[in-house]
Amino acid sequence: MTKIVRMSEKNTDGTLTPFYPETHVEGLVGADSWQKQAITVPTGGPAINLSGGGKNLLDEIGKATQGLYTFYCPSNTAGAPTTRATRGLINKTSKDIGWVYSINDKNEIYTNYMTSANNFTGWESITNTSQLTTLTSLDLTGMRPLASGYDLVNLDKHVTRSESVYVTSAANAPAGGAGWLDVEYRAGGYAKATWRPWSGTSMWVSNRDGSKNTWSAWVDDSTVNKNVVAWAGGYHMDAGKVVTPSVPLSDCKAWIIYWSKYSGGEAKDYYFYTQVVTSGQNGGHSIIMKMDGVDIYKYVYISNTTITGADVNNESPNNSAVMRKVEAVL
Repeated sequence: MTKIVRMSEKNTDGTLTPFYPETHVEGLVGADSWQKQAITVPTGGPAINLSGGGKNLLDEIGKATQGLYTFYCPSNTAGAPTTRATRGLINKTSKDIGWVYSINDKNEIYTNYMTSANNFTGWESITNTSQLTTLTSLDLTGMRPLASGYDLVNLDKHVTRSESVYVTSAANAPAGGAGWLDVEYRAGGYAKATWRPWSGTSMWVSNRDGSKNTWSAWVDDSTVNKNVVAWAGGYHMDAGKVVTPSVPLSDCKAWIIYWSKYSGGEAKDYYFYTQVVTSGQNGGHSIIMKMDGVDIYKYVYISNTTITGADVNNESPNNSAVMRKVEAVL
């Protein structure tokens, strides 16, 4: 047990002035060696410096005695977490036990743990500082980080994990040029993205197919589970006619193809017939319709994005009906 005492000095007038004794660090048992265990060199540089090459970072960590150290290693140093130049902090709680934090010149943070002599658990990536800033600003303050230049039909270029950002300028946005983007990733690379433009009240949805690494077309959430008109017109659908609905078959539950009577050089709003084509039913599809007591035959070829006609559709009496519209069932 250490006892601290106060000494006194007698003045010329006979009074006493108390004081505590002072000493140099060498006067404290063990303090000299402790003081020399500096976290940096006197000039402020790293205590363990691997400049010059030819050294292994993990070997140098293993050689260090108990204490706290800063370190630096240049690019392509053996034993470092990456090939980039790296700085970090080492805490050796004993000769053979300790932990390491490192950050490289790309703001990537790694950690490692020494469990025994020359035995490490391996480098583990924590995050990078830009991601850490994003998480901090969102989770701790409730504010969304800002982003710009996002291409909303090429989300994989900008987003690889769940995130929520406010995009100040977006390319190929389904509505508006700025807005709130929320992306929620799930296992297997599947994800759901929502877009809410700043200048409106709509919300748009896109889904990522992890098996194909593709995003679906943006769909107005207010139309989900509803039918939208993907094409409208009045074609006999002969062999030279190709219709491209605005919603691919893979991005909806089904297409509903509407036919109606054609006479006197115009489409009529009666004798409506419909045929339903669901996703994956590519190929030829036919329908027979009874109009004015006559059988009308139509044949079309379906792909994921197009409906192509056939010569038979323009033959009599099949030319007494026309395709009026295509609805996409979302």
